Amino acid sequence: MAPKDSSYTVQGTSLSRGRAYGLALRFDEDAHVLEPERLLENESRTDALDRLHTAFERTREQLKEIMTHGSERFEDVIELVFQAHLLMLEDELFGGRIRQLATEGSIPERAVTDTIEELASSIAEKEHKLTAEKAEDVRDLGYRLLVNLAPQPPTRTFVAAKIVLLEHVFPSELLRLAIDGAAGIVLVDVSVTAHLSILSHSLGVPVLAASWESVRNIHDGMPLLLDGDSGRLEILPNTDAVDISGSRVEAPGQDVSIPAGERPGELRSDQDSTHVGAPVKVLASVNILADALAALDSADGIGLYRSEFPFIIRKGLLDEQTQYHIYRHIVSMFSGREVTLRTADIGGDKILEGESAESNPFLGVRGIRFSLANRPMFREQLRAMLRAGDGADLRIMLPMVSTVEDVLEARTELNRCLAELAEARTPHNSEPKLGAMIEIPSAAVGAEEIAAETDFLSIGMNDLVMYMLAVDRTNARLTNHYRTHHPVIVRTVAAIADSAKNAAIPFSICGEAAADPLLLPLYVGLGARAVSVAPEQLTDVRRDLASLDVTACRGLAEKARVARTVQEMDAVLSTMDLREAGRVGTK
Repeated sequence: MAPKDSSYTVQGTSLSRGRAYGLALRFDEDAHVLEPERLLENESRTDALDRLHTAFERTREQLKEIMTHGSERFEDVIELVFQAHLLMLEDELFGGRIRQLATEGSIPERAVTDTIEELASSIAEKEHKLTAEKAEDVRDLGYRLLVNLAPQPPTRTFVAAKIVLLEHVFPSELLRLAIDGAAGIVLVDVSVTAHLSILSHSLGVPVLAASWESVRNIHDGMPLLLDGDSGRLEILPNTDAVDISGSRVEAPGQDVSIPAGERPGELRSDQDSTHVGAPVKVLASVNILADALAALDSADGIGLYRSEFPFIIRKGLLDEQTQYHIYRHIVSMFSGREVTLRTADIGGDKILEGESAESNPFLGVRGIRFSLANRPMFREQLRAMLRAGDGADLRIMLPMVSTVEDVLEARTELNRCLAELAEARTPHNSEPKLGAMIEIPSAAVGAEEIAAETDFLSIGMNDLVMYMLAVDRTNARLTNHYRTHHPVIVRTVAAIADSAKNAAIPFSICGEAAADPLLLPLYVGLGARAVSVAPEQLTDVRRDLASLDVTACRGLAEKARVARTVQEMDAVLSTMDLREAGRVGTK
């Protein structure tokens, strides 16, 4: 155990990049407010019911306050999460059940905790990952009610510039900490669900998951340095080595802005398009509004908006109007720049409540298969996208396309939606570009036919490598087998590029490989004219592309096409490895 007066480091799991310095604030130390058997002295049954009524009113007002005055960065998520919480307060299964138990004689705290456990257990019994997260929503709202049942509810507003450590974390709590200005967040012994991972990655605040044992000696007021890049938490750091003029040391994805009068990614008039500086658009891949805002000043547009994330956050399907408002906000932000909205990639590890579990979901009803199997949902989403894209450079992309038949069926639905909107005289984009994401072997083999029926192609490298090489990228035992630069993968990408060229349509690269300095010269040489990367990667990618000689990249691509082994490919790519050469003098 490290001495309390000396610096030491805790290793955790990073959920969000960035570095922050601040004083510790532990939320778990006020857990006494959750004690359900604590009776208030001299409290009558009438007083107890009045206290419960007040707690409901406090909770309702807090939720409305968050929705009204919450950070602009989280506007979409705030509405999706907290609107559901407001509805739960009035729902008979939650709010109604709590009031019933209290009326029948339970003290308010017991009425709340019993209802939480009844409802959460009922949901969790479905043995579904997403319904388990809905159970967390029940506990989240119940926890807020319990806090508000205290005669003098503790305020949790003094988090600005603090490194917050908490054990009882729920989506709304995580959002509120970011909204209230926490410098960093440490989740202690928390089961990190997909919901929390999504939010953590998009908060703009470094988030670390750590064990209770590793942080047990951290107390309120201790100086902490949270490094989300390396997954480390330094206790009592040497402040001589840290810029502590502000609580945030570094925030990812917000350090590049568009020069006045010059759109990033476009060639200057004095640049030779065949030699210096690759004429490649640098687009952003985004999950929620916060990502789009982080990319607003440095991206040429949105190359991939993952429209399934609002569905995941709400844990169910969204109506057309709700989707329209979400999409319209993002499209409007990038006015004058291209915006690619991908239809919902539901399935695999992103399954909605009520959907049947599959024995092998990654080879099941996923992506465009899900949409075509749920036509009313698909039409609502297409109409929302078309309406949101009115007056914009709108591109609609289909995920997990397997054959050209998928594209033809989807285009039929798109044309139907266009006709419906036109007949109703509803403002919409009447000429959207339709594209396909190539990420499974059958689509790669059939790229020629797919390209002939689309306006653009996007290569989803993460899934393409997984399916082509039959490698689970999350399996630590297979790390050496997941190779984005494997000759088979390179030849596949080259064939897709040729198909796009033959059809005279553009293709882009999406996924982590799109930002890989080892592979960027290859993609440029193969003819990619856009890459879509996470907001925090925009800076490095733009600088790497500016250092490239396009003619040399084409020569590199020709050599890569004929490499037979990984070793041969390593030798080819090393001649233009930007990890060493291309970044010199660019940062």
